[in-house]
Amino acid sequence: MGMEREREVDAWRRGTRIEEEGPPGGGRDGGRDGGREGGRDVWRETGRDGGREGGREGGRGEGLGAGPRASMGGGGAEGAGGAGGAGGAGGAAGGGAKAEGGMDEEKAVAKANSALEEYLSARDFKEVCLCMEELQSPQQHGAILAKWVATGLDKKEAQRKVVEDLVVRLCSEPKPALFTWAQIEQGLVRVFQDLEDWSVDAPKAPQHVGRLIGRLVAAGAIPLADVARLVKAGGAEEGSLVEMGEGIKVMVAVVEAVREEKGEKEAGEMVRGAGIEGPEGFMDERARGRKEKVEEARKALGLAGAADPLEAVAAHLTEGLAKGEPAEAVLKWLQANTPPDAVSSPAFPRLLMRSLLQHAIGSSTADFKKLLEGPVKKYAKVFQQYASGKQKANQIQYLFGAQEFAESRRHPQGLLAAVFRALYDLDVVDEPMFFKWQDDNKDPTPGKQKAYLDVRNFLNWLSTAPEEGMEENGASGEEDS
Repeated sequence: MGMEREREVDAWRRGTRIEEEGPPGGGRDGGRDGGREGGRDVWRETGRDGGREGGREGGRGEGLGAGPRASMGGGGAEGAGGAGGAGGAGGAAGGGAKAEGGMDEEKAVAKANSALEEYLSARDFKEVCLCMEELQSPQQHGAILAKWVATGLDKKEAQRKVVEDLVVRLCSEPKPALFTWAQIEQGLVRVFQDLEDWSVDAPKAPQHVGRLIGRLVAAGAIPLADVARLVKAGGAEEGSLVEMGEGIKVMVAVVEAVREEKGEKEAGEMVRGAGIEGPEGFMDERARGRKEKVEEARKALGLAGAADPLEAVAAHLTEGLAKGEPAEAVLKWLQANTPPDAVSSPAFPRLLMRSLLQHAIGSSTADFKKLLEGPVKKYAKVFQQYASGKQKANQIQYLFGAQEFAESRRHPQGLLAAVFRALYDLDVVDEPMFFKWQDDNKDPTPGKQKAYLDVRNFLNWLSTAPEEGMEENGASGEEDS
């Protein structure tokens, strides 16, 4: 790094610290250590706020220094990140006030964009990470991400690729990543609000944005199912991104990028696991009415051909479940409209399960058991109809369908355990089928190891529980803390 570059970076960092924290001073080590210990849990949830950064910058080494900040040398005990406050008595002021306030959006975005421009010149990844941390404004990360996407679109191809690479690294590589899942979602909402306008000046903007998002999906930064949901709802007004014809461009670019990163097979599994059964939900009304356009989009998304009967099944299930149709009506439609060869394929029971779980849970992180209780009970007879007698083998496909859904959601703790327990309690899946699922090491469905870790307590309980009078304790499948 040259002398001029060092002076620029030092001025940038010094300006941020003085503006946000006051003049540097008193001891720092105790503040840093206490801040990190005291705020570790909340720091993971909210970004780098009070506990870590307030403690670190509030002062290292309680009592070692003199000056205006010496009395602020603790670990953010009362700040947003200060759960423990082990760094000293002054931590409440040093970490707390900083974490609660942070920069306003305009200032944080401007400074972050300056850091991006510096990165485009120097390619110093550690420096841009440090600059982002020193902003201490995780609540503005969504706005920062949206601004960086806009900045990248204004660059020539080579520099746009550099911005894209940087965003993917910051969203996936540091542990924990600088941008959380929730912050990425906030940023994408903003991007989709502006994308219609960007497309006027840059017609390829939807494809460029979609490629970036696809790389984030491939890196595990955000689930494809959430991207699909955001695209359908996105725009200056809810749903306008799709109706303006930009939604399908984004989704095709997303899937193409995933395919480049992960390969054809895994990309197809991710698309199916995300519950994307057809392109129509991403297409404007005019395009939906043109068969050749629908077929073109279907192929681009890596979906089945137009003759695939499960596409119509998926569309009807999504609509019927959303309307709250009774189980009898759903079953009657399925029996009348699903060909026997489709019913006999493993894809059919998996589709039934994914559709139910998408309806019952969606992207929620709330009490999974409570969310599942009503819908599974309501539609249990539909699942029982297609997994009894000669079709009993479909029960294991229900479990793999649930695994696909959990994989699309990045396996939140307790999700699959709650699904398995509900299917067992309502006699949708018999006990032996759970162990057949456990022992099956040939099925290619991704996420088996993570799935097993979530349900192993349930399986252990199931292997020892008596037939009657089973207790709830021990069967939740959640890991001990």
